[in-house]
Amino acid sequence: MDWHRVVGSLLQLDINTYLVNSQNVQICEVKELNKHDSLQLLSLTIFGEKHPKIGYEDLSESVIAYCKGNPLAIKVLGANPSSRSKEAWDNELKMLQKIPNRKIFNVLKLSYDDLDCCQKAIFLDIACLLREEHKDFVKHVLEACRFFATIGIEVLLDKALIELKLIWHVNLDVDTIEMHVLLQEMGREIVNQESKDPGKRSRLWRAEEISELLKNNKSDSFRRMKNIRYLKIYNISDGSTCNVYFPDGLEWISDKLRYLRWDGYCLESLPSTFCAEMLVEICMSHSLKTNFHSKSLLVDGCSSLMEFSVTSEEMTELSLHGTAIRELSLSIWRNCKLTSLGLTECNKLNTVGKKLSDDHGLGFVTELDLSGCTEIDALSLWSILDGI
Repeated sequence: MDWHRVVGSLLQLDINTYLVNSQNVQICEVKELNKHDSLQLLSLTIFGEKHPKIGYEDLSESVIAYCKGNPLAIKVLGANPSSRSKEAWDNELKMLQKIPNRKIFNVLKLSYDDLDCCQKAIFLDIACLLREEHKDFVKHVLEACRFFATIGIEVLLDKALIELKLIWHVNLDVDTIEMHVLLQEMGREIVNQESKDPGKRSRLWRAEEISELLKNNKSDSFRRMKNIRYLKIYNISDGSTCNVYFPDGLEWISDKLRYLRWDGYCLESLPSTFCAEMLVEICMSHSLKTNFHSKSLLVDGCSSLMEFSVTSEEMTELSLHGTAIRELSLSIWRNCKLTSLGLTECNKLNTVGKKLSDDHGLGFVTELDLSGCTEIDALSLWSILDGI
């Protein structure tokens, strides 16, 4: 293949997937270059031949690994002088991990600049926080932020700023939101340019920056985050522990929060001033909190949780896996929108709250998991099944 003749077209296609002619608009998907073609394009650009120069094989491999099949990035990085030393090449690759190449950034940003304000917000949320998450979850959170997620995601797909990747999850094929690493870097750099002070940026994702912010401001950290919509604190290696502690307590969290995941939450409750009306999903695995208001609630592994009440009639999903609850609360029976109830390994659950004549029961539940509930007797089990 003659890369010098076709690379100009590839670069244009990489910016936008639309090919317009006088008859109609055709959408054309441009595939990433495979490893062989990437290496050939890089070698032709730098050395004028199809293979890397002797001694530069490993560095060439590192360059194409960084570019992830993007012909624009390969051409830009390959335009550096072929006489550059291996040490200089290695140093530039390390620099790119923190500071994106300006030429690549400016070209990729053209498609971002063409978005409206909601679409830009969606793109930045995905680049900084939501990449590789399930599509339905991403839409759920973004719709709660009033970003018009359905059309926004479609626009990003049409402009090839994101893509859908099918994965196998719990006996189902589900779509996840994917984004090329260079586009993710571009989005994150846009946020980095908002301020030199991480605490004044719209989004934070680096653990070291978040840790420094919390350390310096202690319990007052979240009071400064008046518009926080998405909060995820977790230990990637062990969800049962978390190194975020507030010895003086936590006084305030923004009422604008839509999603909250806080594994190993160290306090007995969320701040009393917190109003969770906008919260659409909460996950507090291995935590102590006992009373929440949300549409989807997952408190799996909270082995100290002994009492629980449903405070939202809008709740559709509830998972209490591994908790120490002894009684199925009366509030469960009054929830007419609950469709999924997970009680696996609730091995102390032995009492079912009495269903009153005017309670709705569990008539809308389509998923019920009682595996591992060894203390439930026949009468209690019949009460649960009778409500469905």
